[in-house]
Amino acid sequence: MTVRRNDIAKAMRFGLVGMTNAIVYAAFTALAVKGFAVEPVLSSVIGYLAALLWAFVAHKYFTFRSDGKAQTEIFRFAIVYGLGLVTSIIAMYVATNVFGLSYIVGIVASIILVPFLTLIVLDRWVFTKQRVQRT
Repeated sequence: MTVRRNDIAKAMRFGLVGMTNAIVYAAFTALAVKGFAVEPVLSSVIGYLAALLWAFVAHKYFTFRSDGKAQTEIFRFAIVYGLGLVTSIIAMYVATNVFGLSYIVGIVASIILVPFLTLIVLDRWVFTKQRVQRT
């Protein structure tokens, strides 16, 4: 398998969007808790949904440079993000309940697994109408 320059650039854009997505999540969650006295778990949901919307727009137009229909892509994107959540839950369960390891192992497993799987699925299933990149 050959790694192309475009693939490396796409992975770097993916990572950049992921970092900004974490900031959006944290900012909206903190704003809901501190600014509007919303309960932390509900605030986390608000932050997650705000981050999901940001991530979709950023990945569609920046990471994958997709020309596909937004209606189709956002539906698939939401499925992928839901599966990422399920993957995190499974990783945490396996680390702590099956192997009896620290929850930190579950966090690390999620940090490694979820972005890797998400990049592949977004590239191959969600944003399939990508503009050709010049090298």
